[in-house]
Amino acid sequence: MPAHEYGIIVCALRFFVPEMSPYYKTLWDAMPGQDMGDVAAASSSALVDVALSLRDEERIPIVALDVAGAEAGFPAKPHAPAYDKAHRNFLGKTVHAGEACVASVRCSVGLDVALSRCLQVWP
Repeated sequence: MPAHEYGIIVCALRFFVPEMSPYYKTLWDAMPGQDMGDVAAASSSALVDVALSLRDEERIPIVALDVAGAEAGFPAKPHAPAYDKAHRNFLGKTVHAGEACVASVRCSVGLDVALSRCLQVWP
């Protein structure tokens, strides 16, 4: 049987609530009074930090950052610092776009980084 090679894409969420997991509850509790964009940005940035540590120290083949989840009302822009950190550390960058938009939308998600891939799903 031939060897299989793979890479892991870590996924940050555009939107979450404390009840979704103990991690998200801890994050919300640590950032009282912050809006969802700030909490999401902190979460995605922390995800990139952990992903880079696992990739570099544990040799786990993490290859990219993705942001997914509810798009309407939750833009990708707050995740720009995480995308920038991923870019500076040679991770691929993907984003889901289009779920909440019309088909004329192109992959303009408000990020000033070069995306490796833009996943568009039309309603």
